[in-house]
Amino acid sequence: MKLITEVAIKNFRSIRDQRIGDFGNLTALAGLNNSGKSNFLRALHAFFRNQTDTGLAFDFMRDYYCHDLKSKKQKRVSVKVKFNLPDNFKFRKGLEAAEQLLGRSFTLTKLWSRKSPTPSYFLNDSALPLDQEQQGFVEQFLSLISFRYIPNRVLPIEIIRNEHKALRDVLIRRIASKAKEQHVVFEAIKSTSDNLIKTLQRSVHSACPDVGAIRLATPTSWQDLIFAFGYKMKVKESEIDDSAQGSGIQSLLMFETLSLIDRDYFQKFGWRQAAIWVVEEPESSLHSFLEAKVADYLSKLAGDPKNRLQIFSTTHSDLVLQYSDKPIF
Repeated sequence: MKLITEVAIKNFRSIRDQRIGDFGNLTALAGLNNSGKSNFLRALHAFFRNQTDTGLAFDFMRDYYCHDLKSKKQKRVSVKVKFNLPDNFKFRKGLEAAEQLLGRSFTLTKLWSRKSPTPSYFLNDSALPLDQEQQGFVEQFLSLISFRYIPNRVLPIEIIRNEHKALRDVLIRRIASKAKEQHVVFEAIKSTSDNLIKTLQRSVHSACPDVGAIRLATPTSWQDLIFAFGYKMKVKESEIDDSAQGSGIQSLLMFETLSLIDRDYFQKFGWRQAAIWVVEEPESSLHSFLEAKVADYLSKLAGDPKNRLQIFSTTHSDLVLQYSDKPIF
């Protein structure tokens, strides 16, 4: 899905003034070390979540363009994003005013200044910032997009653990229509979870044939429901926890899990209309075979219009560049 078509960044960290456009479903950013690739992703993180790194809020004095920090000129940081909403992107009931303000193709600029602790929004080429009510409409629009920032060398299993509540909610929503009586609830949980991860199991087995059956470590009693979900992977006659798997398998599990959660939001609720992932070097620590598997998976995931997903990835991998539909150097 091509939701974002252009990004312009000014005075953010190592980026003085950069405009990039014509993005694909999977856009791969390649370049030398310290050329600004990761800061492009962090700028998008700041635009959508007002954070640079995970859990680290935007800080003007830290995140302003480093080479001009001592300059006496007026200091501003801006990230401008151009959106082109596809036909299947819907504003839910109650957001008619937001849709009327924005339209289907528009540019939003988020601007931070040294004097103001809160950022301002600008629509299209207007020189005047949006007022408080209009800014509320923009926030409503942004809430329709699931934004995920996946930094380099993150532990995939930690992301899976952090998402256990969302994954549990997916299961609970899907069994609601099945579990009419208490005695069938946990059978319904098991059968639903098995069906839920069929695609995930095929993907992991293709990447690592030694791995046989995979099942969610689902509860067998009401008391078990207070614990987090994980994966159990069958290798020969033994079941092994997901945390004991190699980083490549964990990476596949992570991407599959995040995709599963995002797709379920689209299908079951309709209040999330699209997903944007920004991923730093998904090939890190992977053997070339798994590197190709992950690159192929991300390409197919982003290229399937039903998934409503756009991915931006930094990379040093020729394979990620080959599988992307838009390599940028």
